[in-house]
Amino acid sequence: MNRLEKPFRLTKEFFIAWLVLALPTLWLVRPWDWELPLYSRLAGMVFLPFAVTIVFYCPALFILWALGDGPQGRRVLLTFLIVMVAAGVTTAVLAVNGTFDSFSQSWNLLVAEIVLLILYLRLTRFK
Repeated sequence: MNRLEKPFRLTKEFFIAWLVLALPTLWLVRPWDWELPLYSRLAGMVFLPFAVTIVFYCPALFILWALGDGPQGRRVLLTFLIVMVAAGVTTAVLAVNGTFDSFSQSWNLLVAEIVLLILYLRLTRFK
């Protein structure tokens, strides 16, 4: 089984990253200042750093895997980056035009899916 196909596990490295990202996240969000019940503030203090860690840690693992997996990994990483750039360019064009609403977000998703389909077909053709 490929390393990328294995399920995500909460390892020691993940908890180190969680501890490193917990303080800046809590400092920026300040869940103790929310005018909500105590259980909501406690949930914010635990969940938000965890979510931020997932958002930063998982792509970092993906990039490290892709760089260490040789030509196939680099090809997968290039596909991922092209899709992200296409979505970013579409978002930037819609934001500059001032038409960034829920309808244009659907267009952004459509562009990303079309780019992903084209790249998937390209990658499967060269296997």
